[in-house]
Amino acid sequence: MRGGICWPRFEGRDVGMVGCAVMCGQDVDSGIIRVFEQCEFAVIDHIVTPEGLIEIEGLAPWFNMCWSRYMARKFYYSSSHTETHRKYLLEVLRSKMIEPKPEFIEVFFGDSDDMTHTLCSRIQERKFQHRAEDQL
Repeated sequence: MRGGICWPRFEGRDVGMVGCAVMCGQDVDSGIIRVFEQCEFAVIDHIVTPEGLIEIEGLAPWFNMCWSRYMARKFYYSSSHTETHRKYLLEVLRSKMIEPKPEFIEVFFGDSDDMTHTLCSRIQERKFQHRAEDQL
């Protein structure tokens, strides 16, 4: 079981800052990769109102759920936005809500079109599966 993180980026006025995290597993016999969990997020720790109500849900509980459910704490990320990664990495390491701390493994992508082509090929070959109602 391994995860992947795309740290939040500004996606326009209507959308704002959006990031995505996934937890996947690969069947070693068939080679099929299955998405078990996924989550869109904008912050690491919850943002709460002065009354203590959660205003924006953070990613921190999701990391803990991945650890408790799958014993998985390794997540891949792309290094194309170094400062963005450093900012969110520090937030994760400083978060009192996340325990144990996840590990992040850097992946180098040459061209995003190559990555998209590979993913689309795996989906067509039925080697990449996710719930129909989920958007990647």
